[in-house]
Amino acid sequence: MIRYFFILLFILCPIIGYASDENEKLQAIEALIQKHGLDNVMQQFIAHEHEQLPIKKDKLDTITSVMYVKSTKAKIYKHVLTPGWEKIISDMTEVSTQDAKQYMPGLMQQQLANSICSNKLNQIYLKHGAKIVNVYSDADGNELFTTTVKQSDCGV
Repeated sequence: MIRYFFILLFILCPIIGYASDENEKLQAIEALIQKHGLDNVMQQFIAHEHEQLPIKKDKLDTITSVMYVKSTKAKIYKHVLTPGWEKIISDMTEVSTQDAKQYMPGLMQQQLANSICSNKLNQIYLKHGAKIVNVYSDADGNELFTTTVKQSDCGV
């Protein structure tokens, strides 16, 4: 069964990549999840996503790791914030650097919820019980804050 799944995924990934429109890709992914379960599909897509790391999102943020935890159905992105991120946020928001440390988790939660909830692929994952977690650390590896988006955060 697992062997069949990997063969199917090996065949379907190029098809998904070359599907003529976004709806065909999403339907193919939905069919894979229906047939093989969220856990199996997520692990395969995570492996592909991991090959693209690190991803510099902007002047503040680099994604350094992505993983999927079956037991919690969590797709986890690990981020490293640029040294001096507090000053950048402080300058953008006109708050003190100390206030920027308190402001950042709420800002990121709101921005990520909007982004994740408006992405059709993420909507499929969330519909099947996944949650998307983002863990932010400083350049020294100290965890700063975590955001979590689940289906109920998307108003569906």
